[in-house]
Amino acid sequence: MAEVRRGIEFIATEKLLTNLSWRYAEERCCGKVNIDVEYLKRWTSYEGWFTTETNQVRLWFWEIMEDMSEEDK
Repeated sequence: MAEVRRGIEFIATEKLLTNLSWRYAEERCCGKVNIDVEYLKRWTSYEGWFTTETNQVRLWFWEIMEDMSEEDK
């Protein structure tokens, strides 16, 4: 764990780290705890076969994402 801390301190100063909450640091390192599927839909870009809005695989993907628990996402 000491090596991890040294690596983080190399990127961000120790002074900065002491002023961050653990929740903020976790979010910055690991991402948000809850995934906003609507946000992902809005900002997802598609290529090739998936570009049509009626593509069945694309529709299934979003349906599955919406039905998943937060832990599974």
